Amino acid sequence: QTGYGIPEVAGRFIDSVLFKYKTVFTVFGNAYALSRFKNLKSARALILAYEDFPLVHSLTAQVIMGGLAASGKLPVYSTPSFARYSGLRSISPIRLNYTIPEAVGMSSSTLNQIDSVIKNAIVKNAFPGCQVLVARNGSVIYQKSFGTYTYNLNDTVRNSSLYDLASITKIAATSLATMLLYDKHKIDLNSKISKYFSKLKKTNKNNLTLVEILSHNAGLKSWIPFYKETLVNNGPSTAIYKSKKTDGFKIEVAENLFMNVSYKDTIWKRIISSPLEEKGKYVYSDLGPIIMMEIIEKITKTKLSEYVNTNFYSPLKLNRTTFNPLYRFSKKEIVPTENDTVFRKQLLQGYVHDPAAAMFGGISGNAGLFSNSNDLAILMQMLLNKGTYGGQRFLSSETIDEFTRTHFPNNRRGLLFDKPETDTTKQNPCARKASPSTFGHQGFTGTCAWADPQYGLIFIFLSNRVNPDATNDKFIKMNVRTTIQEIIYNAIKDDVSVSN
Repeated sequence: QTGYGIPEVAGRFIDSVLFKYKTVFTVFGNAYALSRFKNLKSARALILAYEDFPLVHSLTAQVIMGGLAASGKLPVYSTPSFARYSGLRSISPIRLNYTIPEAVGMSSSTLNQIDSVIKNAIVKNAFPGCQVLVARNGSVIYQKSFGTYTYNLNDTVRNSSLYDLASITKIAATSLATMLLYDKHKIDLNSKISKYFSKLKKTNKNNLTLVEILSHNAGLKSWIPFYKETLVNNGPSTAIYKSKKTDGFKIEVAENLFMNVSYKDTIWKRIISSPLEEKGKYVYSDLGPIIMMEIIEKITKTKLSEYVNTNFYSPLKLNRTTFNPLYRFSKKEIVPTENDTVFRKQLLQGYVHDPAAAMFGGISGNAGLFSNSNDLAILMQMLLNKGTYGGQRFLSSETIDEFTRTHFPNNRRGLLFDKPETDTTKQNPCARKASPSTFGHQGFTGTCAWADPQYGLIFIFLSNRVNPDATNDKFIKMNVRTTIQEIIYNAIKDDVSVSN
């Protein structure tokens, strides 16, 4: 065909684009087509993909993004600038790529059992919909979305839909910020928290250390229902909340519900004066990460949300990970959680489910982060990579090892990271086949994110099991997350551990 299928007008247009803009130019045709363009040297990169098919489109996109390496050479002479055998070998993959399970030693047919587990759970109203992602050795091999936003809303869950991560916030925000401060020698894990938070001096929390509060080993109360004290006649007190944002009432806890700014002081007084339980006994507590957020913000003089976005989310290109998602996304893109009939009297969509986090304005050390499975997988892959992703280092390998290991006997936790339970008499948050090096976290809304360094595995599950309300315990009784994780381990065919 004359012109190798490229009309002269198309050639001129492409030449103008190459001249004016920073461009990665891909030719889905044969090598001789390169002769139709005059400004190829202006391109930042040139990819010869040969075939114009959807699979080739996908693979080419992954090469551009660094998910796949390229090593081909031109088989023919095309132009003086692109002689025969010319070509560059790109570096090894530096980002997640997307392929089939068999490419990483896993079984497609076994992984497909996940579909049946989820469809059965949806039919039995354990949750209305969910996202599931499985990756191994840097390759996403299973990524699907199921169901609808709620039982009454027909919005179909998509891979791009945002979920309330709940306590995954502890590892996907608070711990990341803490690790970075540790890397920069801004904190000492064995120092007293009162060194960084002076209001704790001369209190019962004066001698608590960072490592103790981060591993839930400090004797802090498990939680404090702050919101209950703000309710009058089965509804929010009008002295503490207003339906419109005004001077003094600027903390948005839900749609058309703004809390008095001064009430945050009351919350802190309750935390600071709260009694301590037995120190050295493992008690899972939301107060530790809330205190840690205050320490982070005092040291960095930056809000937690801004600090993690600047240092992690933005450079990692996590475009769908954020606190207070309604500032950036439409409601249609956010999966609702509970129909809150006790506190906020509305279906929570885009507002954090956790009441304490809501009273902190949607940004807290214990909850508040929203994301989707793909963004969360990138974050977990960075941690699996010992702190690197996309050719950039975010954290040191030693710091990640320190935070993802256990620190106290009879306590399976790392520093804000959860880990498998080694005591077979206790409930395990992970599949029994998960290696001891596994780390991650679960979330109250029906979420989890796990990474197993020994097998190179990442497992992400996001749902809104608290819909229509948190009394729905079918999800817990059916053990959905662990059942799916067992299937993932059963799908491994080579049973070869990953060397780190």
